[in-house]
Parts: sequence; structure tokens; C-alpha cells
Amino acid sequence: VEAQGNSFILLLHPVEQMRQLMTSQLGKVSHTFEQMSADDPETRRLIHFGRQAARGGFPVLLCGEEGVGKELLSQAIHNESERAGGPY
Repeated sequence: VEAQGNSFILLLHPVEQMRQLMTSQLGKVSHTFEQMSADDPETRRLIHFGRQAARGGFPVLLCGEEGVGKELLSQAIHNESERAGGPY
């Protein structure tokens, strides 16, 4: 299909199949401390403690409001830990 000089391909798949594909691919996203923006002192402090937690080898419980980055931080901790090659 072409529209005003732009080309794209339209694929039609059952909605459930697309949901399964998206869910499986989202689980493969990997975050690291290097990807985090450390512009303010509190974020730098959080990254420092996250790196310590990754080296500790103990379970970590992250608490906070929705949308503050708990998932990103937990993946960064996992990816810098000894368990990085294992399941998240």
C-alpha cells in the first residue's frame, strides 16, 4: 500500500495470535543500568543501590507507585547479577 510516497505492508492476523506474539516479545526486552537516565542525585543513588543489590545475590523487593520504573530497575538488577543468564 502506498500513501503520499510512503510504503508499508499490512499484515492481517487473528487478534489472539498478535497478543501472544506481543506478550512473548515484551518479555525479551532487557534493561540495564547504563540505559537509565541519571540526571538527578536521587536517580544516581537508586542506581548505586541497585548495583549493590545485584552483587548481593539476595532476593529484592521493590515497592512504589505504578509507573515509577520498578520493572526497569528489577530487570537491570537481574541483568547485572550472577543470575543474568537465567530466567527473569
